[in-house]
Amino acid sequence: MLLHTGHPNPGLSAALKRYATAWARAPLPIIVHLLSGRPAEVKKAVLRIEEFDNVTAVEIGVEVDSSAGLVSELIAAARGELPVIVQLPLHRAMELAFAALDAGAAALSLGAPRGALPAPDGRLVSGRLYGPALFPLALETVRELSKMKLPVIAAGGIDTQARGDAMLGAGALAVQMDVGLWKGAD
Repeated sequence: MLLHTGHPNPGLSAALKRYATAWARAPLPIIVHLLSGRPAEVKKAVLRIEEFDNVTAVEIGVEVDSSAGLVSELIAAARGELPVIVQLPLHRAMELAFAALDAGAAALSLGAPRGALPAPDGRLVSGRLYGPALFPLALETVRELSKMKLPVIAAGGIDTQARGDAMLGAGALAVQMDVGLWKGAD
């Protein structure tokens, strides 16, 4: 599946207003995902998020073209009371992993790669790729990161419990699902 909607972002104030009460009552701990290429903006957002109950970590999304230096700056800006998870582009996870961990990330997660498909009018539409076809690449990436004893949260093509179990067997600390939740997992 190619998702071409961009990053739906109501803004932090709107998200906190809408979800903070539900987060506080949630039976599971909440990890808030932030996407920004500006360290000062990340720092300001994290300081606000730390005030809310049941938020147990912050995940910083890294854009596909981010440098190792920017990754380090974003993580440094996010460090505070909550653990920081950094979501690295799947195809650059090996390249950026050590910079992220050296900057203080508690764990790595894998972000959706980008791709393109032809639209009915023939033009190419680009966006983030999701679905079972990503599983072999994601599993290999998890295996390689785990071999180096790096803390990784698996994502990419996990649409069944068997695939989640395979990621855990490859050394992942945990798994994230996306399309499996959208379509209904087995």
